[in-house]
Amino acid sequence: MHRLRAISTSTLSQRVEQRLREAILLGQLPPGQRLVEEQLAHELGVSRAPVREALQRLAHEGFVSVRPRHGFVVQPLTVTMIEELFDLRLALEPPVFRTVAQIFTEDLARGLNDIIAGMHAAALRTDWVSLVQADATFHATIAEASRRPITAQLLRQLETRIARTVILLGSIYPDPHALVQEHAHLLAVLASGQPERAEAAIRDHLRDARAKLLNAWEEGAPLMVPTQFRREEGGSRDE
Repeated sequence: MHRLRAISTSTLSQRVEQRLREAILLGQLPPGQRLVEEQLAHELGVSRAPVREALQRLAHEGFVSVRPRHGFVVQPLTVTMIEELFDLRLALEPPVFRTVAQIFTEDLARGLNDIIAGMHAAALRTDWVSLVQADATFHATIAEASRRPITAQLLRQLETRIARTVILLGSIYPDPHALVQEHAHLLAVLASGQPERAEAAIRDHLRDARAKLLNAWEEGAPLMVPTQFRREEGGSRDE
């Protein structure tokens, strides 16, 4: 009989990491919540070792933090963090869009159109996690095409933190298709080959998102993904 290949600890910890990252993004593990290794291992049906490895990687990405006498906790989001993140994006992304508008190709257009099609499909399913992942891929693809490798690398390092702010937009966009339409507009502007217009479009896009988030925060609106956007937990547990 053919023997099955054993699942390595690293592979299992990666699966645990993905599960925990999604739970944080969807608010199932809310900001400030303590993450107890033993409890998480029991809920996920795994040992503590892959949970510990996953939490350490999530801490490196900024999803969780380590507090004295409390261990791992979900990293809270603050107004200052959101402002700083958008300041960084506003410094990095407009030059990227300006450059790409000058060197835009049919291959890039096809790739971005495929990503937007994926965003549209995710919006139809109200699958906010997939929508956020496609959003990140859209911006990363443009950065990679810009021939600005240092900028692209910096944006990759910010990607997970950006994902958390995009998830928060779920409390602002009652219809996820609005986010899809905004990215379709960005693609159209890039394809127009007008650098100044492309630069202005991404700057307006980022400023608008930042303003909506901060306004909602000041008004006391719950900054989390609406219930109808959340994926139901389910499926078999890891053995």
